[in-house]
Amino acid sequence: MKFKVMNGKRINGPMLARLAGVYVSAINDGSVPSIESAWTYICRSENQKMLENAIEEFNEKLWDL
Repeated sequence: MKFKVMNGKRINGPMLARLAGVYVSAINDGSVPSIESAWTYICRSENQKMLENAIEEFNEKLWDL
């Protein structure tokens, strides 16, 4: 099975959908979509979600002690 990859990182379904959404929004706003800017936005968003999940899990484990 081949995975879609951008800048060495695998793209999952939700990431691809958001990337497409960013492109469509840029086009609808009358601007040219920037692949690099959109990819940076998607990566930052994914990292933020992972950080929030890690903090939540840490807090759950901390209070379960």
